[in-house]
Amino acid sequence: MQIHSAILAGGKSSRYGGFNKAYILIKGQRIIDRNISDLKELFPVISIVTNSPNQFSDYSDFPMSSDYFKEIGPLAGIHSALKNTSANAVFISSCDMPFLNIDIINKILEIGKSNNYQVIVPRWNGQIEPLHALYHESVLPPLESYIKNNANRSVHKFLKTINCFLLDLDSNMITEKAFANINSETDLDSISG
Repeated sequence: MQIHSAILAGGKSSRYGGFNKAYILIKGQRIIDRNISDLKELFPVISIVTNSPNQFSDYSDFPMSSDYFKEIGPLAGIHSALKNTSANAVFISSCDMPFLNIDIINKILEIGKSNNYQVIVPRWNGQIEPLHALYHESVLPPLESYIKNNANRSVHKFLKTINCFLLDLDSNMITEKAFANINSETDLDSISG
């Protein structure tokens, strides 16, 4: 089973003043560079899904794609990642999560390699993390159908319509850090502090 990775970087960052969150510095390093460094340990291909490829000219060595379905949020990014891969599955992560955890990702991959789930999503503290999850190629047709036929393009609602495995993780500082994401300067201050 071949698995690639895709970093979703297509958001408008409206809560962050329009600044590209992939370029936020954590301890002097861009989030996207931190993520690429971690993901390189596990995946032979890392792609970037963005609707602003000109903002990622420094990353021309990485495959890039844009949303086919515009203005519908993360579901479009997941769709684009799956549509543009030659792999059997894609590990999706968000460009605003600076502390990816290799051990957690490996747990997700182990389940994905040995089961027939369409999506494997971690869950902790009662919350699921669909932008830190493994999506199998078999989810592409139902995803396209869902996008075309539903006004509510919520990732959470879509996951309820397919064969999705929820990987329960302990609620502790490790998982809290792994799933921390930056939506505002307040979030950045709490992570940096």
